[in-house]
Amino acid sequence: VTTSAPVVTEAPVVTTSAPVVTEAPTTTTTTTEAPTTTEAPATTAATEAVNNASANKGTWKEQFYEFVKNERYRNDVDIFDWASAIIALYDITNDGVPELLVGNQNGSSYSYTCFYRATEKGVRKIEGLMDVYSGTAYAGYSKNRNYPGLFGGIWDRGNSDDYDTGLNRMYYYYYDGSKITSTEIATYTYTEDDVRHDEPVTTDASLYAAYLDKGYIDYIPAPDALKMGWDNFVKKYPY
Repeated sequence: VTTSAPVVTEAPVVTTSAPVVTEAPTTTTTTTEAPTTTEAPATTAATEAVNNASANKGTWKEQFYEFVKNERYRNDVDIFDWASAIIALYDITNDGVPELLVGNQNGSSYSYTCFYRATEKGVRKIEGLMDVYSGTAYAGYSKNRNYPGLFGGIWDRGNSDDYDTGLNRMYYYYYDGSKITSTEIATYTYTEDDVRHDEPVTTDASLYAAYLDKGYIDYIPAPDALKMGWDNFVKKYPY
């Protein structure tokens, strides 16, 4: 009978099969595959291609992407060799679809922004532009969006009074249904202790309040916008 007792030695066989549970970590091999998703944007070209070929296909996003990538704004925007166009998105027409803003940054006294809209016939420049007294284009906007236009200022050195007093004239640039136009809304000067003093020109108190409580659009050099991935560029703007 004791000779059959060794059958108990077969119990360890259960322990040898127990390690089969160690196969559970094979699920961890699935986790190791997760990083493959991060490999998609391996290069700038791949990032741009993915962004342009997916949700952007056939939309204003793709139209603007092709327009910027091929620098089709160069006939409209004066750009020196050492500089690039700076771009942004903003819905100045207030129709729910943003316009592409293309500005220059030549370091000269005056800079300006051109506005482009996406149409069924392609990207088209809106007549008119926004010029400012600055070495680089800029644009202020109404934070509450009650006014869809943009704010910018000019110092008219050709005007002897403005030159002598340092008077800066602030304008509201807006889309009138066919072109970009502007109206003077305020002036400002600096006191001797470098404190800015604004005075309204417009009689529209709400417009003047929007001007005083403005934010500034974040322009980005066109090459940087392409490098960051077009979707990422588009998502930067609330329009």
